[in-house]
Amino acid sequence: MLDFNNEAEQKNTNYGPVPAGSKVMVSITLEMPQYAVEDQPYVSKTKKGLRGLWCKFSVTCGAYEGVSWYDNLWLSTGYQVIQLEEKQQVACNRSGALIRAIIEAHRGIKPKDIDPRAVSARRINDWTDLSGMEFPAKLGISKKSYTGKDGKEYWNNYVMSIITPDKDEYLAIKSGHEVITDGPVTGNGGTQNPQTYTTPPEASTYGQPFPYDEPPF
Repeated sequence: MLDFNNEAEQKNTNYGPVPAGSKVMVSITLEMPQYAVEDQPYVSKTKKGLRGLWCKFSVTCGAYEGVSWYDNLWLSTGYQVIQLEEKQQVACNRSGALIRAIIEAHRGIKPKDIDPRAVSARRINDWTDLSGMEFPAKLGISKKSYTGKDGKEYWNNYVMSIITPDKDEYLAIKSGHEVITDGPVTGNGGTQNPQTYTTPPEASTYGQPFPYDEPPF
């Protein structure tokens, strides 16, 4: 007799982007870029020297578990070696704040905490310490689509904001609950998935690190 009582129950898996405004658990993984800073293999650089992290984000549980996308996090001013233009400065500062919030959400530190434990918890030994961190996040939909190898048009998610421990929904989302909205799943505001498919689309090329040209800001 073959017994399947101990096998996992079948899951209903949703492929494609998570509706905009949804709140779910997300993990971050640093990917090794093709063009990296010498002696810092996980720090990417553009032709003009702008530095960043090439990251994979994945939903870790719930109805959209496994949905992933890639994005750049640009390093803040103190980790750049070039003079930043105004738009670059804004993008780098936003990424710096996002990284801080990821660390705080993963380690259970409120943004306004200034006690020695909180100060110490916001420090990491290396950029790779970010890999594997999990945090509650509110997701958005990129305005720019990409074309998969199948020739169809797709949209990516992106992290709109991190839900830190000072937010009311932090504990609920971190414990596995989720808030899935009826928000758009395309950058043009449509509420219906642009494609119906039973297998994940090809990995996105939108949001790839910018090894040759500068990022569009």
